[in-house]
Amino acid sequence: MTFVNEEISQVDRFQNLNDSKEYSKSQIHKYQKINKERSDKANSQLIMIVVLVIIQLFFYFSNHRESPKQNFEFTD
Repeated sequence: MTFVNEEISQVDRFQNLNDSKEYSKSQIHKYQKINKERSDKANSQLIMIVVLVIIQLFFYFSNHRESPKQNFEFTD
């Protein structure tokens, strides 16, 4: 909440419309950069999850292929 109050007071201090426009543009660019960084992080996390799921599926199916062979071997 403090951050919001500081931003509001800074906007209130602008006497010139051009200063206000420049500040708004800088804020827009800042938020675009933050969104891009978050999007890149989310994409890398999604790729990591997909890779881990593929590894899990590989191990799951590789173990199931070996299990039936062991069931049919009879040792007395």
